[in-house]
Amino acid sequence: MDQGRAAEWLSNLSGANALMGGLAGRFDGHAHIFRSDLPMASPRRYTPDYHAEPKTYCQHLQEHDLDGAILVQPSFLGADNSYMLDQMVQMDGKDGLTFRAVVVLDPQDKSLDRAALEDFSARGVIGLRLNVVGKSDTEVADLSDWESLVRLADQLGWHVELHCEGPRLAKPLSQLLSWSQQVVVDHFGLPDASNPLSCDGMAAMTYAPAEQLFVKCSAPYRVFPDLSVAQAAEQIKPVFTHLAEHLGPEHLLWGSDWPHTRYEAKQCFADSVNWMTGM
Repeated sequence: MDQGRAAEWLSNLSGANALMGGLAGRFDGHAHIFRSDLPMASPRRYTPDYHAEPKTYCQHLQEHDLDGAILVQPSFLGADNSYMLDQMVQMDGKDGLTFRAVVVLDPQDKSLDRAALEDFSARGVIGLRLNVVGKSDTEVADLSDWESLVRLADQLGWHVELHCEGPRLAKPLSQLLSWSQQVVVDHFGLPDASNPLSCDGMAAMTYAPAEQLFVKCSAPYRVFPDLSVAQAAEQIKPVFTHLAEHLGPEHLLWGSDWPHTRYEAKQCFADSVNWMTGM
């Protein structure tokens, strides 16, 4: 695929539209809102020392002619999704912006029956996120504790979102694809930076049923953390091209990854938009 074709596909990614029920418009497929004074999960890999305010985020969307976003519960807030969902009620429909949400839930929570998930759906929830980054190999390879909850979410039309390191992606992805009709993989699948196209996770995504799989084209700096923003964006191009050729633009979604937790010093919203439009 030539670079002109890649640029055309990247600017026309419609995976977010599909996951949001076919809504028309240009959407950010991955962003977070939070406050640093909210109760935090324990243990956690990251603790913010600032607020990612809804007002600021909405300004970014409007400045770049975007129509809304899929908000994702940050892992450091655990399964208490109340702040994100309460704020989304106030944000949705204001100034022409549309929002949907992906929640984090506890598979051991026995109160999470169909009625509970239907209540989440009524509040704009469209997905369930599993973050296994940093978990033990055993936890990553065996997601059986999640099966009933993932199957229930699937019955309600939700997708399941997987955040996992590329070298360990194959086993959890295979399990989720057997339980859910729509599986979304975060951040290009976080392939091995030294040889991303040969990573086991990349092979797993390549041979997965294309009609079930979505991939977030977001945060190249998380794939190549030792590079500058510009260098990471350049290095991710072959990965994007590979995924685009396999899945097509309708199963890829761009995400700003705002507010770029742990990478705030070198990344901003405008950088993410420029990457999207300048591939």
